[in-house]
Amino acid sequence: MGNLLNSWQFYVVIGIIADVVFTQNYKLAVNNAKNDSAAVLLLDAIAAITILIWVPLYPFAFSTNIFIYILLFIGLVFGTINDRLKVTARKNLPAGESAILNELTGAIIIIVGFLVLGQPFILLKAIGALLIFIANGLLIYRKGKFVFNKYTLLFILACFVLSVEISLDIGFTKYFNLPFYISIVFLISALIIGLVTKTSIREIKREWIPGSKIHYLLTGTAWALAFLSTVKAAQLGPIVVIVPLMSLSVLLNVLIARHVHSEKEDLGRKVIAALIIFAGLLLTVWH
Repeated sequence: MGNLLNSWQFYVVIGIIADVVFTQNYKLAVNNAKNDSAAVLLLDAIAAITILIWVPLYPFAFSTNIFIYILLFIGLVFGTINDRLKVTARKNLPAGESAILNELTGAIIIIVGFLVLGQPFILLKAIGALLIFIANGLLIYRKGKFVFNKYTLLFILACFVLSVEISLDIGFTKYFNLPFYISIVFLISALIIGLVTKTSIREIKREWIPGSKIHYLLTGTAWALAFLSTVKAAQLGPIVVIVPLMSLSVLLNVLIARHVHSEKEDLGRKVIAALIIFAGLLLTVWH
């Protein structure tokens, strides 16, 4: 087990599987949700609890730098907004489309790095980010025009918000026991949503119904595991290989959604968009 936990290949495989399980089951879990805030709060709670199983497998560590905690909390607020926005967007968008739109976050972070964080301009990274935007443009270009709905716009807004969170707390996870850190992130997110939206325990229980329970469990567990796998893979292995490999989950999600959710419309367009994203992400990390 020790060798596996130090293998980036192990985390890439787990990350791809977790992302597919998360994306497909998320739609099934929240499809009939009566209260979107209660639904995402329930998912946060499940993620926070299930990831604790992994805590003993990693060194226990905490940072004593108060500045790190301030930045992490600010990032958490943005992450919570992202979670709340996306539950409504994912509920109303096809799973395959959500998988493609989700990759916008990486492209946005690259642009923020160039324009705000003062990172040196690298042409290949810029072309890679452009390809990701093109892939998403292809997704919403139908019958000679760009077709938006409010849920597409909501998802895009959430990607912008998430890029702020990642830009704030990137690299800080190495100072903590990673599973415990992830658990706290989801727990605080749940608390913020609960307090801001005044969601009651009764409303949360109302979402925990037969038929949806298994999908909530799978979604929450996979969500936290995908988080852990992405971070660990990036810490252990060559990013130039890891990022494109992880992006294969986008193509898998498009293909699997055809059978799980009967998403047959525009399948060819979605497959092409997923392949363009693969190429774009490859360029963003190529050096």
